[in-house]
Amino acid sequence: MKKLGPEYTTQYFAPNLEPAIEMEVGEPLILETKDTFIGAIKDENDLVEGYRLEDLNACAGPVFIKGAKAGDTLAVRILDIKCSHKGVICLVPGVGFLVDKVNRPVTKVVKIVNDKVIFSERISFPINPLLGIIGTVPARDKIHTTLIGDHGGNIDCKEIGPGALVYLPVNVDGALFVAGDVHAAQGDGEMTTSAVEVDAEVTVVFDVIKDEKVQMPIVKAKNRWFICGHREDIDSALTAVVEYGVQLIMRKWGMNIEDTLMLLTQVGDLQISQYCIRDIVGPSMRLSIPQLPGLPPLFREAKV
Repeated sequence: MKKLGPEYTTQYFAPNLEPAIEMEVGEPLILETKDTFIGAIKDENDLVEGYRLEDLNACAGPVFIKGAKAGDTLAVRILDIKCSHKGVICLVPGVGFLVDKVNRPVTKVVKIVNDKVIFSERISFPINPLLGIIGTVPARDKIHTTLIGDHGGNIDCKEIGPGALVYLPVNVDGALFVAGDVHAAQGDGEMTTSAVEVDAEVTVVFDVIKDEKVQMPIVKAKNRWFICGHREDIDSALTAVVEYGVQLIMRKWGMNIEDTLMLLTQVGDLQISQYCIRDIVGPSMRLSIPQLPGLPPLFREAKV
C-alpha cells in the first residue's frame, strides 16, 4: 500500500500545485497527517495567543487521481483513521463562544488510551475521529486550507470518519486531493478554539464518477446524506445547503418542490459543523437527509 509521508504537505488548495503522488482509482493510500498546529504544541506551557494562517493546517497532498477530469466527481472512502496517543486542546481568547469569560490562553494536553480521550482523572470519553480538512483544488483560486468553500476545505464535519464516503467536485484534471487536520473527537459546532487535535494516519481510496459534478461536498454515512456548505453568514449557508438538497431530491426522487419542502421538514436536519473561528473561517453548515427505503440514492453510488 502506498503512503504519503508528513513531508508532503500544502497549506493551500490551488490549481497550480505540483502533485505529491499519483493514484489509480481503487488503490488505497495512507496519508500521514500533522495536527492543526503542525506540531508546535509540545506541552501545556505552549500557548496559542491568536490564529495566524501561516501557523496552521499543513495538510497531506496534493494527490493526483488518474482518470479524474474537470466536471467529474471525486468519491473518497475513508477506510481508517489511526490517531496518535496524544492530543491537544486549546482555548484562545477571542475565538469561539463565551470566550469573553476566558482572559488568557489555555492548553490541555490529553492522552489517548484504548480509543478513549483521558480528559482528566475523573473524565474520559470515546474517540470519534474525523478528517477536519478535505477537498479538491478550485479551478482558479488559491485558498488556504483553514478556509472553506464549495471545493471543501476546513469543513470540520464529524461525520467524515471511518466508513464515510465523501463526494467532492473535480475542478481540474487529476482533482488534486488534499486532506488533514484530524480530530480525535469533536462535537457539532466545535464551540471553542479547537477539538482534540492529533497527528494521524488516514487510509483512503478513490473513485471517479464521470459526467456528474457535485456543487458542494456531500458525505454519505450511517445511511444518511450530509450536504456540507459554507457562506459568509449562517442564513446564507443554511439556504445554500437546503437549496442543493431540494434540487437533488426533486431530480433523484422525482418530486415537486412543494412535496420536497414538506418532506424535508419532517425528515431532514440542519446542523452546525463548525462555527468557532467566525471572523476568519465563517460557518460550516450541513443538511442531513436519510436515504429512504425504496428510493434511489441522492447521488450516484461509488465503487469503493
